[in-house]
Amino acid sequence: MWITNITISHWNMGNIEEQTSSNASLDDSDRFKEGKRRKQSEFPPLSVSKQKDIERKLLQERCLSLVITGDSAGHSWMCSLWCSITDSRQVADHIKVSLPKLRHFIHQPASGRCIFFIILLGHICERLAHNYREILRHLDVIVELGVSLSLSE
Repeated sequence: MWITNITISHWNMGNIEEQTSSNASLDDSDRFKEGKRRKQSEFPPLSVSKQKDIERKLLQERCLSLVITGDSAGHSWMCSLWCSITDSRQVADHIKVSLPKLRHFIHQPASGRCIFFIILLGHICERLAHNYREILRHLDVIVELGVSLSLSE
């Protein structure tokens, strides 16, 4: 048996209305893990947002996991991705591009599986970088340091 995985804890910022409506459909067992609620808060604090007339957003602690399991030879394997920062369409695009490349590893399927893991991890890192750029832009409006002006897409 061969297993490789990565779990990344990260912060996500979204509109309060969107997050509230998406959480409304979840029952308590989905929103709570072992009786503990994920950290989330409205940001910036009400006193700051009133003073500077800044839109308040919901800052949430999130977690994502990428897991690939299979036999040690690399012939039979399965990939699982639990992630809220990307959607199935974006991941499917990476899979479509990767499948023809995996055929080149007919004699080294375990190596092909590792490359596939790195490709998906790269996509996740791109999405995380995008999220953190958005958080930094929002924070820059509040703190006024001019940091986000130097950000490049």
